[in-house]
Amino acid sequence: MAVKLGARRWTLMVSVAALVLAAWASAYGQSPLRITQKEGAILVQAGERPLMEYQVVANPRKAYVKQLATPGGVNVLRDSPADHKHHHGLMFAVAVDGVDFWSEHDACGREVGRPVGSVKASSHSGAGKASFTQAVDWKDPRGEKTLMQEERTIELCQLPDAQATLLTWQCRLSAPAGKEAVTLS
Repeated sequence: MAVKLGARRWTLMVSVAALVLAAWASAYGQSPLRITQKEGAILVQAGERPLMEYQVVANPRKAYVKQLATPGGVNVLRDSPADHKHHHGLMFAVAVDGVDFWSEHDACGREVGRPVGSVKASSHSGAGKASFTQAVDWKDPRGEKTLMQEERTIELCQLPDAQATLLTWQCRLSAPAGKEAVTLS
């Protein structure tokens, strides 16, 4: 099934209601979240415990959430398992104008992320929240032509009463300047 994305923007909520439920009570539920940037990654922590790691740079062909932990510290993602080397943690990939962004070989496209902006961490009523936005150019296999543009916002919220970690991934997709439409499949 193909979807045609016109000149206007579309928003895709992959509300990865990856409501990552804890297997046990969290000692970190009341702590505000801390977000830090290091070369190639964004880390979100509750106290000293890591909750999420987002690979900012394409590794090898797309930016993605590498680790996502329950409030108790259990990582629920696998990165590039032996039977699916092209699957990285939590990622978003489709075909754009017939170019495959899911697989990873020479004929596949590459999601090229720009520097991360709007990095925020806050707390409200005991819930910690961290978010950031990244512009991503979906490039052809040679990296010469932008097939589609994306504005990706990732928000992580730790809900102390629910003893859960909620990740929301929002994509705003658009055709690049000078292009009327793109076809997603």
